[in-house]
Amino acid sequence: MLKVPEGYVLQTPDLRDARLSGRRPHASMEPSGHARAAVGALVCAGLLAVGLWALRASPESRIGPYGLIQALSPWYYAVLAGLLLSLMWALGARKFRAPLLSLHLIVLVILVHGAPAIVESAPRFATAWLHAGFTDYVAMAGRFLPRVDARFSWPSFFAGSALLDKAAGLPAATALIRWWPVALNLLYLPLIFQIARAFLRSDEKAWVATIVFPLANWVGQDYYSPQSIAFLLYLTFIFLLVGPLGANDRPLWPRYWRAHGQGRVLRMGRPWLRGGPWMDHQYWQNGHRPRAVGFHVGALVVLMAAMATGHQLTPIVATGIALMFVLAGRTRVRWLVVAFALMTTAWVCYGAVSFWAGHFGLLVGQAGAVRGNVGSSILARLQGSQPHQFVVDARLAVSVLIWLLALLGGLAWRSGGADRRALVAGLLLPFATVAGGSYGGEVVLRIYLFTLPFAVCLVAALIAKIRWPSPRVIAGALVVLLVPLFLVARWGNELFELVRPSEVVSVKALYRIARPGSTLISITPQLPWRFADVARFRYEPSNLDEFALESLPAIVRLVEGNRRGGYVIITTSQIVYGWQTYGLARSWGTTVKGLLSRSPYFWLRYTNPNAQIFQYIPRGGHDDEHPPA
Repeated sequence: MLKVPEGYVLQTPDLRDARLSGRRPHASMEPSGHARAAVGALVCAGLLAVGLWALRASPESRIGPYGLIQALSPWYYAVLAGLLLSLMWALGARKFRAPLLSLHLIVLVILVHGAPAIVESAPRFATAWLHAGFTDYVAMAGRFLPRVDARFSWPSFFAGSALLDKAAGLPAATALIRWWPVALNLLYLPLIFQIARAFLRSDEKAWVATIVFPLANWVGQDYYSPQSIAFLLYLTFIFLLVGPLGANDRPLWPRYWRAHGQGRVLRMGRPWLRGGPWMDHQYWQNGHRPRAVGFHVGALVVLMAAMATGHQLTPIVATGIALMFVLAGRTRVRWLVVAFALMTTAWVCYGAVSFWAGHFGLLVGQAGAVRGNVGSSILARLQGSQPHQFVVDARLAVSVLIWLLALLGGLAWRSGGADRRALVAGLLLPFATVAGGSYGGEVVLRIYLFTLPFAVCLVAALIAKIRWPSPRVIAGALVVLLVPLFLVARWGNELFELVRPSEVVSVKALYRIARPGSTLISITPQLPWRFADVARFRYEPSNLDEFALESLPAIVRLVEGNRRGGYVIITTSQIVYGWQTYGLARSWGTTVKGLLSRSPYFWLRYTNPNAQIFQYIPRGGHDDEHPPA
C-alpha cells in the first residue's frame, strides 16, 4: 500500500478538470490545502515587507531620464521576481486558490502601482493637485465654477469627492492623492475577475485575465481624477450587463437573420428588457427574481447617470459597448440602451452648456479628422529626448502586444458563441472614438484603456488554448515580460511627473505674494498648483511655445491686460518636461529665466533651488507696492 507522508494528501485523477496548470490526470502528491495556504500567506507577507523596505531604500534623487527604474533598489527587482514565481505557484493550487491569488495580487498592486508613493517625498502628478483644489473648493463653497474650468461642467466626481472629504474630516483633498492609484487598482481587480468569469466561464481563465490586467494597465489614468472613477463605473456597468443581466442568444445582426431565417418572435415584456424575461419561464428557473432584475436595471441607470455627469468620453463608449452586447446577444438589456444615449446627450446639451456654448468649435471641430486625431495622439508623442522616445516605444510595445494577443485569442476561440462575439465587439468598438476628437492628444490612451477589460479576457482565452509546455508556463512568461515593460511605460516619465516638495512651497509662496485677481502663468502644465484659491486668481494656460521661442512680447501680452498685475512661475519639473517631451535643449529653462531677468518688465520676487517667481512690472513705471530693487 502506498504510504503518504504526513502533511500530504493523495489526489485521484480528475479527467473533467482541464486545468491551466497543465497537470497530468494521474495521482500526485502535493501539500494539503491548509499548508499551502499558510505557506503562501507567509511568502506574501515576507515579500511585501522586503519590497516596502527596498522601496524606502530607493533614493528619490536617483530618478533619471528613464524614470523610476533608475532609482529602484536591486532588492526591489528580486522581490518582484520572487512574487511572480509564488504567483504562478499559487495559480496551480486546488484549495484556497482564491484567497492565495488575492493576497498575491494585492502585494503586486502595492509594489508596482504604489512605488512612487513610497519613494517620492510628495504625492505625484500635478493634475491630481489641481483636482484636489477643485474638490476643496466645492466642499467649502458648495458650488461649481463651470466658466473657470471645463471639468466643472461634468461635476459629479468633485461633488462626490467633496462629500467624502467632509465625511472623512480630511484637512484637504490632497491627503487622498498619494494612495489613490493603489486604491483604484485594487477596486478594479474584482470587477475584472467577475467580467472575465462571465465571459470565459472558467475561474482559471478569469484569474489569468486578472493577473495580466494590473501589469498591462500602464495608461496612468488612475490618479486622483474624474476618469479614474469613471473607469471604475465603466467596469461595474460592463459586469452588470453580462453578469446579472447577461444572456447567451443568437446575434441580432439583420443580415444574419435574413440569411438563416431562424429569427424567433420577440415578445415585448418590460420596455427596457427585450425578450420578456418577466414572462420567460427559463429565465425564472435560472434563479432570477423581479426585485433582483429591477435592482440591477436601476443600478445601470444610476451608473450611466454618474458617468454622464462625471466624464466626457466614458458614457459615450459605455453606451456603444451596451449596444454591441445587445447586437451580439450577450445581454438581456435592450431598449434601455436608448435611455443611456438620451441621458448622455441630455447632459451634454443642457448640463454642460456653459462649456460648449463658448467652445463649440473645440467640441466638434476635430470630429471625423481621423488622421489628425491619430497624429496628435501618437506622432506628437514620438518627439522629445531619446529617453522619452524609449518610454513611448515601451508603451507602444505593451499596447501592441496586448492587442495582438487579444486578436489571436479571438481567432483561436471558435466556439465562444455570444461570449466571443461580445468580447471582439468590445475590443474593436473603442477604436471608433478616434473619429470623435483628439481629446487633448490622449485618444489612443483612452482607446487602450477602454479595450483593456476585453483584451485581457481574450488573452486568457488564448493562453488556455496553448498546451505546450503548459498554459501556466505561458501565463508566467507573459507576466515576466510585462513587468519590466510596465515599469518603463508607467514610470518612465517620472523625472517631470513627480512633484518636488520645494515646488509646492513655491506655489504657496506665489499665493502669498500675488494680489487677488492677478494673472498667474505657468510655462508648462507640469506644476502642482490650483490646489488652493481656485477662484481667487486668473490662471493662464501653459504657453510653452511663447517661452520656448523666447518671444518676450508674446509673454508680456499674457499679463499686460490685467490691472492687478501678473506673475510667471518656473520650476524644475516644467523645464524637464520641455526637454523630454518637446526635445528642447536641456538649458532652455536657464535661457528663459535669463530672458525674464534682463527684461525691464519682470522682477524676480521669489526663488528656491527648484522654482523662481517673476512679477510683471507695468510699462512706464513699476508696481507701487513692490518696486524693483
